[in-house]
Amino acid sequence: MGLLSKDLEIRLGILLLQSIKLAYELSDGRVRPPADRFPVLLLRVQGRRTGTLRTVALTYVAEGDRLAVIGSRGGDDRPPAWLLNLEANPVAEVQVGRHRWPVHARVAEGSERERLWRGANRFGPYDHYQSRTQRRIPVVVLEPQHGDERQPEP
Repeated sequence: MGLLSKDLEIRLGILLLQSIKLAYELSDGRVRPPADRFPVLLLRVQGRRTGTLRTVALTYVAEGDRLAVIGSRGGDDRPPAWLLNLEANPVAEVQVGRHRWPVHARVAEGSERERLWRGANRFGPYDHYQSRTQRRIPVVVLEPQHGDERQPEP
């Protein structure tokens, strides 16, 4: 067992991403971690129950015009709310830096999932998170919607 309990580690990770989200939103994407060391995007999804727009900061892996995010919730046995919202409605908006565009979400499978999972492990301890839960942590691909093929800025 590590120095922190699983629950405390999850809560600290959520607080870190919430503070990044706040700085990101207040600065309209001007203040964010360095993309080469800790790439973070804002994902805006519609709440499945309320219809309210929800925003979450997530690390991502870029592959061409597609971005991939990991539904880990720090290895919690419960999936993150943003993932449940995307399952209900896969249409969302991404913000990288000051650029925003609509995306369609889908869960990666097979070799695509494995490749993106390996890429995500460069920026976060996702193998560790997977070892802490029985659920298979999904890799979610965010594809530009309707031919909007914007590239994330560095």
